[in-house]
Amino acid sequence: MTLQITFIGGKIDPKEARNRCIRFGKIKKNDVESGIGVIQDSVIQYDVTAFLSMLQEIINYPGIKGVNVYFACYDPTQNGDGDYIPSSKNNMLTLIFVPTIEKNGSLLYDNLTNDYYIMNKDGDGYVNLNKPPQPKGLASRWVSTYQGNVLPKLLNGKDTKKTWYELEEVLGTIKAINDGINNNTINSMLYSFASYKGGDKIDRTLINGQRIKIDIDDRLSGIFWFGIDLKAYDFTNMINGDGTFEKALAYKNHEPENFEKKSRLLADPDPYDTGIPIPPASGDGTQLP
Repeated sequence: MTLQITFIGGKIDPKEARNRCIRFGKIKKNDVESGIGVIQDSVIQYDVTAFLSMLQEIINYPGIKGVNVYFACYDPTQNGDGDYIPSSKNNMLTLIFVPTIEKNGSLLYDNLTNDYYIMNKDGDGYVNLNKPPQPKGLASRWVSTYQGNVLPKLLNGKDTKKTWYELEEVLGTIKAINDGINNNTINSMLYSFASYKGGDKIDRTLINGQRIKIDIDDRLSGIFWFGIDLKAYDFTNMINGDGTFEKALAYKNHEPENFEKKSRLLADPDPYDTGIPIPPASGDGTQLP
């Protein structure tokens, strides 16, 4: 079987994306595992049509500015929470997707939607954790488990809590996924944990137009990959150097619309937890850390 990857957006070179995934295994994975007490998967398999449907629902929130994606852990200790955990994934890292809007013109983004999304335990759908009958506070518990058990092991607690994707980036990614499904270049997707390299920085533009630089040395990140027949086991072997990566890569530049060219939901999220944002409030009156 020949894997084929469709690379969405031009914010990062494909080989650098691969290197970031390899870096996770070299400098992060052992520390993550010391925090969770189990062997951590380097790659998460998602159903691409379910993921697309989730994004399409998220972008319909009035006033949405983007999506915060929190790192969390599948914590089974609370009664009922285990019903949302895939088989054999207890305590492993996962992602929680939070539609986020601007509050009162602040320079900080604050989620007022009180909605938190995860892919379901079978990987073929998604769940809004704020809708009954989901247990209240699940999102806060899982994020708190990551930040309490894993984060202290990573860069002395100064590693990434969440990543940020602006609305135009999400819109561009939705269009690119739809195009890929329609022209038979996308039928699957993966999320691979990744790590920036020492010395990396990103530019950020605040709402008031101010430009700042953020140090992201060795920080935890992740890469969304889309393509044909992508499987976690095959992909892990490929990115770790079995010689098939370049053959699998189908690099695409999306031209006419600007938002497509800026799309980086696949490749290059901002580690948006550097003291700039305030945490969103959850539906049960608590806060995500």
